[in-house]
Amino acid sequence: MNNENNNHINALDFGIRTSDFGIKTPKQLGYTFPAEWEEHEATWLSWPHKEESWPGRLEEIYPYYCQFIKILSEDEFVRINVKDEEMRKFAMDCIMQAGANLENIEFYFHETNDAGKPGDDEKTDDAKDNNEGKDESQQEEKPKAEDKPKEGDLPSRKELVAAFKEKFGRNPSNKMSAEDLYRAIN
Repeated sequence: MNNENNNHINALDFGIRTSDFGIKTPKQLGYTFPAEWEEHEATWLSWPHKEESWPGRLEEIYPYYCQFIKILSEDEFVRINVKDEEMRKFAMDCIMQAGANLENIEFYFHETNDAGKPGDDEKTDDAKDNNEGKDESQQEEKPKAEDKPKEGDLPSRKELVAAFKEKFGRNPSNKMSAEDLYRAIN
């Protein structure tokens, strides 16, 4: 039943049923939403990226979020939605610093709204730069494109895998790019 404090309108309030239109519900199709303690293949997450979702705290959330991912990755796959390659690389750096089991981490390019509205990803004129209002000694150094290794400048994949194995005592995931391997061992 619809109450005054709820703007949600339920089709059943009007006597409409999905079966009246030959539409099956997810439950009728055999889908369920299992509880978190039930057996499952992986945990799906989306990488936080919108200042509006974490007002004044976006940068602070990453270490905690990565610890959460680290704990999950000890026993199961963690599939993380990112909007693009740049976000994937940033997330991978943060997750590697936390010491997560990289073999159980997978990234998927699915743009999310991170609890905001679609289209909010564009930077507005009033968006603040992290260095705004700081003197030079306080400003964060931004990574330069020339500081990142280029694919042709990297050692061979075989050498990278050997270095990874030496550092971490295990083989890396086949899904790790040469650049990710390089960043993990350096």
